[in-house]
Amino acid sequence: MLSSDDTLPPTPIDDLVAVAGLQVYALATDTTVREAVRRACGARYRLTVVDDWGSLIAAIDERHCDIAVIEASVLGVRLDKCITELGRGARQVVTLVATDRKEAQSLIGFFPVYPADAQIRQIEGWVEVGYIVDRAGLPRELRVLQATPPGRFDQAALTAVAKYRYEPFTRDGQVYERRVWLRLRFSLK
Repeated sequence: MLSSDDTLPPTPIDDLVAVAGLQVYALATDTTVREAVRRACGARYRLTVVDDWGSLIAAIDERHCDIAVIEASVLGVRLDKCITELGRGARQVVTLVATDRKEAQSLIGFFPVYPADAQIRQIEGWVEVGYIVDRAGLPRELRVLQATPPGRFDQAALTAVAKYRYEPFTRDGQVYERRVWLRLRFSLK
């Protein structure tokens, strides 16, 4: 485990968040998880820490939140229900669930890297990715559903989404696959 004096190595989030101006929200009460997310975001990234589910949902509904990092223990037994509720923002928000500080640190790095040529040319856009989360929680059958501009950010989005890991979807003790749609925005603001 890292101490509070450790420096986190650069990760792909550096390029995306710093250039794209994304807003990270962290729902966490454990000070070590908060600190891990804060240190991963550093001074370059906009981070808002919230203490309750309602504040996070409000930020998502108001389109203030681009990336949500959630400390699983805050939601406890409500975790599955809350993650399902996040589905309504699935086209706008990347959601990461961490169980502890180490996991929170490891999650930072699964975001797409802003393509250098697009950054140099000041090109912005988005990619909507559709995929299936299998019973093991892994994304498969990834495909670009729509993109603007077409083809510019597709590979960066697909590469990042392929690294995502999910809690398998369960209902009444059964594990199911689920279809997911996610919109990743590439913005220079």
